[in-house]
Amino acid sequence: MGSARQLAVSPVVSKLEWREFHAFKDRLYRDDPCYVRPLNFQRLAQLDDQRNPFYQHASRQAFLCRSDGRVVGRIAAIVDRLHQQHYNDKVGCFGFFECENDPAIARLLLAAAQRWLAERGCDAIRGPVNPSMKSDFGVLVEGNQYSPYIMMGHTPSYYHELLLGSGFEVVRSFLALAMQALDDRLSYRNNWDDYESLCQRIRDRYPQIKIRTGNENDLESDIRRINELGDEVRNTGWGFVPFTPEELDNMVVQLKRILKPDHAFLAEVDGRLVGYLMALPDLNWALQRSRGPWDWLRMPQLLYWLRRTKRFRVIGLGVMPEYRHSGLAGLLIKKVYDDLGAKKYDAWELSWVDSENIRSIRSIQGFVPVEPYKKYHLYQRPIPLENKS
Repeated sequence: MGSARQLAVSPVVSKLEWREFHAFKDRLYRDDPCYVRPLNFQRLAQLDDQRNPFYQHASRQAFLCRSDGRVVGRIAAIVDRLHQQHYNDKVGCFGFFECENDPAIARLLLAAAQRWLAERGCDAIRGPVNPSMKSDFGVLVEGNQYSPYIMMGHTPSYYHELLLGSGFEVVRSFLALAMQALDDRLSYRNNWDDYESLCQRIRDRYPQIKIRTGNENDLESDIRRINELGDEVRNTGWGFVPFTPEELDNMVVQLKRILKPDHAFLAEVDGRLVGYLMALPDLNWALQRSRGPWDWLRMPQLLYWLRRTKRFRVIGLGVMPEYRHSGLAGLLIKKVYDDLGAKKYDAWELSWVDSENIRSIRSIQGFVPVEPYKKYHLYQRPIPLENKS
């Protein structure tokens, strides 16, 4: 009879351990056709507490779980002080959770993260977030057969059972809505004709609203204006935490590499921004087609495929409160469809959408052939008092 295996969790400290931490995900997903392997600098940046501005107000500790020396799981514990200040709570988070389908491994990893958070005064643990809700987050419980769009997560569905079995409960769910352009819209022809008629009535009623695309000569200014309005629009959204100036600067740099001026739509009244929609070409579609272990080898391929991607993701849609019932959101969706969806792309995704925001979902579906096709869960459990000593 063979001896029982030995599981052990230890903090990630050395460069070798960090390489093992990152390599484990590639190994775990090697047979998953939907997995998108990021560029090396992308994955390093998410956890770089020296260069990533997120860690100016947050701290983290990564852990590895080994079975007889072999890495079988990983996790990071994260304390975001800005989140705690914004909500006046003591919630800590876990993220970068990857695990073989074994409840014992999951329990050990989550216990290690919980202990670290408890030592820092946290009374609840929530996740997964990588490293926050400003990036990808959640466990994908529906739609695992589809590849993720840019800045969206992809996980095995069995994580749901592992987390429930470790005492977590679903605290919030989010949806991704998809539209396949192709011929799907033909069945919506009457709806689409009605939509155009409705949009024209909205234009007639609000002639002061002008929709333009991003300024090619000053796209950064447009991005910053969109974020400013976004902070106002999202302020009541669950889990929302505003960007710090340093995070915003970093985001602008990242977006300018991908965002095309004609993919940003700004609705203005006398020069004042009252609504926006921002879409990104699907970088993940291009990443899946680039080959090689090193960034310098993949980058030329990535640029080639990015010019040919047939998918895009709507990453932001917002309307100033005073225009929320004007139909402006519908005008923006119609504009992105006319300019992009009907001409340049085969498919697009609108995400994230809070599953509790039923009114917005039904309003969009009334005219546009979009359907929820992916669902993500966030989980939470309290940290017992005995863990806080």
